[in-house]
Amino acid sequence: MRPIIGVDIGGTFTDCIVVTPDGAVTIGKALSTGPEFDDGFINAVAAAAARLGLDLEELVSSAEGIYHGCTVGTNAMVEGRTAKVALLTTRGHRDVLASMPASAIADAGVHRARLGADQARSAGATVADLRGRRAGRARR
Repeated sequence: MRPIIGVDIGGTFTDCIVVTPDGAVTIGKALSTGPEFDDGFINAVAAAAARLGLDLEELVSSAEGIYHGCTVGTNAMVEGRTAKVALLTTRGHRDVLASMPASAIADAGVHRARLGADQARSAGATVADLRGRRAGRARR
């Protein structure tokens, strides 16, 4: 068995936990580095590696898996601070999200009210419509 690495990026700190085959737990912590959070991710894993007496490459290459969570992304969803999005569907299927069975939405871990693309920002189109729009001939 090999070590397992878990990393969670939060708004202020990025936390890393490493569980070794003998069950020992090692923690690494670094400042989150938004909007490019990858530096915080790497720094937190490197901090945990250093506590284990390894360099970053040794720890990562020996890991059974690296599991990533993103609390900062979850918080953005919960607080409604995400970008506005639109849903483009085939004509006649504009209500596809609203008509999805609740079980399918729950399986995806999404609450219907937080899907991000509501009916006002949904549009049905055909390939011909899209080609016309790309050529500057939008149909209304």
